[in-house]
Amino acid sequence: MDGVGIGGVYFFNQKMAVRAGLGFLKSSTENDPAGPGNTSETSGLGVGLEGGIEYVLMSNKSVNIWGGGLQQIGYQSSEVKDVKEESATSLALAGALGADWFFADHMSLGAEYRLGVQSNSSTTKPEGGKEDKSSALNIGVGSAAMRLGFWF
Repeated sequence: MDGVGIGGVYFFNQKMAVRAGLGFLKSSTENDPAGPGNTSETSGLGVGLEGGIEYVLMSNKSVNIWGGGLQQIGYQSSEVKDVKEESATSLALAGALGADWFFADHMSLGAEYRLGVQSNSSTTKPEGGKEDKSSALNIGVGSAAMRLGFWF
């Protein structure tokens, strides 16, 4: 899978900021599990939106430690050629804790850790079969991420 995202943070003052992000995911695989002539092709596409707030808990000249909350919404679809189609939507609420290290003027390297709740709804439709719907509620670590920041 290849995914890419971009986001931004806007500070209202030295302690409080809002953040927004947009991400895309594309996947494609091809397998020959039973030899030539039995190729299995899978492809997928996803998009996600994120918004939230950050509050700087501690700061010195080179490091900011912050906490915050965010909401995410996402959609993903995939297809196994001549076998099935799947689609899923998700909604997440999470708390985040992170740090940014300012290693140069107007540049930072950071990390964040998220803990939250995520609701997923999915639909699977086998080729020529009946549609199957499912849902799940997950509580736990949503992600850990690295951040590269350019400050204006």
